[in-house]
Amino acid sequence: MTEFVDMKMVHGGCLEIARQLHPWKPDIIVGFSPNNMMAAKYLSTFLNVPLITLTMDLENDNTTSDCELPELAMGYDYNNPEKLSKKNRKQILVMVDYNKNNEIFNWIEKDWTSGCFPNHKKWATVFRNNVRYAALIDNVYNTTSIDYNGIEMGESNIIFPWDKWWL
Repeated sequence: MTEFVDMKMVHGGCLEIARQLHPWKPDIIVGFSPNNMMAAKYLSTFLNVPLITLTMDLENDNTTSDCELPELAMGYDYNNPEKLSKKNRKQILVMVDYNKNNEIFNWIEKDWTSGCFPNHKKWATVFRNNVRYAALIDNVYNTTSIDYNGIEMGESNIIFPWDKWWL
């Protein structure tokens, strides 16, 4: 089944996520190029929060790891490299346009926990605390819930206004 999402739905979904976030506010929003960043861009603009874009194309095995984001999530103290400080932890919202099966969120957890501070015990206190997950559209049939969503739909082929806009 194909679902067409219009800009009114996009705006409403982003505003719904902003409403759900309150009173928590991210310091950084992470979006994914090439196909999962527009909602993150809208929300970062609305909240006046920086957007960091990662390359994420799991279908073609084209991903970019980022060591700075895990350091920020863990509270790495650049003045005292031996110490991870909870007070230095950044609030990070990882956001996608469509969360079909949690694949991107699962990749983030695997990548971050295996790259910087591999398998550190403090990772258990990071995800779902200061690193949270949002999707403009979330698949209601996902077995694992995420923190925030703007719209819930069944599994579909989602067509956004920015997909093939030139046609």
